[in-house]
Amino acid sequence: MHGYDAVYDVSTSGDQIIRLYTNGTPTSARHILLANLEGNGNIASRIRVFPPPDDTNYYDSVGELIWKLGIPILLLLGTFGNVSCLIVMTKNDPRVPTHLLLSCLAIFDTLGLYIGLSRYWVFYLTDGIDIWTFSEAVCKFGHFFVYYLLQCSSWILVAVTIERFIVTCAPIHAKTMTTTRNAVIALVTMFIALFILNSHYFHTVELIITRKNETLCWSEDLHNRLFLDRTWALIDLTVYSLVPLVIIFVCNVSIIVKVRVSHRRTSCGNARVVPNRQKRISSMTAMLVTVNFVFMITTLPISIYVIVFYQKGKDYLHLEVKNSQNREQILDSNAILWPLLNLLQYSNNALNFYLYCISGPRFREQYSQLFRRFSNRIAPNPSETTAARIVETPPIERDKF
Repeated sequence: MHGYDAVYDVSTSGDQIIRLYTNGTPTSARHILLANLEGNGNIASRIRVFPPPDDTNYYDSVGELIWKLGIPILLLLGTFGNVSCLIVMTKNDPRVPTHLLLSCLAIFDTLGLYIGLSRYWVFYLTDGIDIWTFSEAVCKFGHFFVYYLLQCSSWILVAVTIERFIVTCAPIHAKTMTTTRNAVIALVTMFIALFILNSHYFHTVELIITRKNETLCWSEDLHNRLFLDRTWALIDLTVYSLVPLVIIFVCNVSIIVKVRVSHRRTSCGNARVVPNRQKRISSMTAMLVTVNFVFMITTLPISIYVIVFYQKGKDYLHLEVKNSQNREQILDSNAILWPLLNLLQYSNNALNFYLYCISGPRFREQYSQLFRRFSNRIAPNPSETTAARIVETPPIERDKF
């Protein structure tokens, strides 16, 4: 109805009522209708004026509701979980590479959540304000950091998996290979490589003005648009999801096989010493397998959708399509699938802490100890305070989790 003074159904046969939808006054709308239907007989008595029909799309409304409800939930869960995980890891031995890597993962997950989801949240809370269109710099850095942070999170998880693979499958070389120095070198190399890979956003995206006088953060150059829509989508799928999944899968299978073989050997070995170490390795293995499985089911769907469905849909919508029903079906499905798959992807950055607690009994135990200490500082229990003076918590072991 936007842009029209009146829209009417030209149906003058018999005594049928002519339905007149108008954004203007009923009087002016009647004049417009009578002028356009001049010569069709006495129709003034059959005109009925109605307000404009509600043209809100049901699927768009559902998609908007998904964004509005899902984003604050993920931000709250992710902030609490990642901060809690960071506290637990910083309380542990900083010389252990796993603690350093998981601390970095918590930081990058939190940044990815806020930078990635804040754009959508502001957009739907303010009825269409895109914060990435505030300036050229915000446009470029917004695109860059969303992809950079999410890719860094994926590869930090890969680094954690490789570190545990070495500890489990090559324990003789673990002391020389899994050091804090090597972990820092791996992180710095990873950050630099991914920075270079995503640096194209500083010259491929810009602020553009559409024919409808709307400001968008995209690219006006045809070659850049083709690169972003096709080539870069495949590169991101490979770097963010496919390659990490392959590495994680291979390492996890190797760890599980090694643990099972070791478990069989322990049944014939020392029943007191070996099982303790086996429990520590099994605890970390369970955590990693759970986290990696969740990583797979949360990141792979949106990557496949962007390549297989979303790109084909965009190509279809750019053609001269005669069947408008198929066009509407593509738009309707995208209105719901896009927010669902995005929130599913970002849940990977918000739920790691809870996965640690569920699958890692030693991590859960350590977090419970920290929580009790914090509670005692706020409301100290005299009996627990006296006992704490006598019995101190033992230091955290290398493979505590």
